[in-house]
Amino acid sequence: MYAAAAQALRRANPRRGARTGVRERAAPRAAALAAVGLAALTAVAGCGHAPPVEEPAPRVEALAPSTLPIEPGGDSALTVTLDRVAPAGGAVVQLYTSNAGVADVPMNVTVATGVRDAAFAVLGGGKGRATVTAALNASTAVATVVVGNPPPPPLDGGGPLPDAGLDDSGDANHGFSDSGGGTDSNTSSDSAP
Repeated sequence: MYAAAAQALRRANPRRGARTGVRERAAPRAAALAAVGLAALTAVAGCGHAPPVEEPAPRVEALAPSTLPIEPGGDSALTVTLDRVAPAGGAVVQLYTSNAGVADVPMNVTVATGVRDAAFAVLGGGKGRATVTAALNASTAVATVVVGNPPPPPLDGGGPLPDAGLDDSGDANHGFSDSGGGTDSNTSSDSAP
C-alpha cells in the first residue's frame, strides 16, 4: 500500500535532482501526498468500505397487560415489548418484582433476534399487589399484579344486569301498578300515587 503511494510520489517528481520551480513541483507533490493520505485512510476504514452504521439499542416500550389478576398459587404471563426488533444475539430484559411473596418473576427474559416481544411467567403467591418492572438500556415499563382480589367487572355492560323491575312484557314498571287509568307507567305525574 505504501509502496504504491511512494511510486506515485516518484512519478509526480520525475526530474529528481533537476532545478525546477517550487510551483512546478507543488501540484504534483500535492497530488502524490493526497494519494498517500487516501491510501492510508482506505486502509484504516476497511479497504474502501464505509464503516457500518450502528443502530440505536432497543428500549422497553411496554409491559402488558398493565394489570394482571392471578389467584393465589396460580400463574399467568406478562409480555414485554421493545421499541424495535432485538439485535443479533437477542436483548436480555431484566425483570424485578416489588414483592416476591405476592408475584414471583424470573430474573430476566430474552427477546430473540429480529423479534420485538417475549412473554414470561408470573407466579402468584399470597394475596396482595406487586409491581413488576422490565428494564433495558435505561428504559423501564411496569405492570401491576393483583393476587387473590380480582379487579371489578368492566363498566361496558359486559354481563347480565340484575332484575331491574321489568314486568313480564319487558317494560319497566318502576314500582307502579298498571291500573288501566289511561296513564302510561313509564311517565311520571305531579301527584303522588
